[in-house]
Amino acid sequence: MNYETQKIRAAVYVRVSDESERAILDNQREAAVQYVQVRGWGGCPIYEDVASGKNNDRPGLNALRSDVKARRINLVVF
Repeated sequence: MNYETQKIRAAVYVRVSDESERAILDNQREAAVQYVQVRGWGGCPIYEDVASGKNNDRPGLNALRSDVKARRINLVVF
């Protein structure tokens, strides 16, 4: 993919293992969104999960995969 000629439609994905880590999730989200905004990339939907990384069937991750497959997103910031 040539990022210089193609419009970047970025998304953010953040995850923590349990609710006790909510502050970490908030920090991840803030840093990732800022990263996208500083670069002037469009889009920036945020997908998040509070679930174990051992489980690949997570609602936020599944929604992200669906949007990537549908080409609504072409860059993901973790």
